[in-house]
Amino acid sequence: MASSRDTHAGPGREQLKALSTVLGHRPSVLATASGPTGTCLATPEAFCVLTTEVPASDAGQSGRGTWQVIGWENIQSGDWDNATKTLSWLLLDGTVGQIAVTTTDRLPGVFRERVRASILVEDTSEVSEGKGSVLIAGRRNPVADGPITWTAQPLKRTNMADPEVREHIVRRTAELRDEYEL
Repeated sequence: MASSRDTHAGPGREQLKALSTVLGHRPSVLATASGPTGTCLATPEAFCVLTTEVPASDAGQSGRGTWQVIGWENIQSGDWDNATKTLSWLLLDGTVGQIAVTTTDRLPGVFRERVRASILVEDTSEVSEGKGSVLIAGRRNPVADGPITWTAQPLKRTNMADPEVREHIVRRTAELRDEYEL
């Protein structure tokens, strides 16, 4: 039985050339995955997805597409479903994406590691008695010295619309900014 490494059919020369144009430099590829609807790859700074499905209005352009480059710091979470060979992800802005692949070349593990590497700090704090807790995270691209993006997630049954919860998030985020942003 062939392993996914043996049957790997990563991005072709033209696809990598197109990605180089988008990135502004030749990509350093850490891992790839390919399937019937596209290709994705991990670089140190970004998750790159090329879907080869084309809208009906572009009939005859099969195999063409545009690279979507997503900085690791913009990925809230991801999931690998081994049964369906599908990688899915949730961006900080709520956008959901997924790709079904037939070859993986270590991509699920590298994906998880790079998302984790983008987290500079995580802080769990209780709002007040009975109001729940929140997880505040500061994230930035793992290979750049760029700005920190701050996010807050409710834990358990915390109501993010509660004014006391919102005020706690603003206050605690300001404290973390003072500590981590120079």
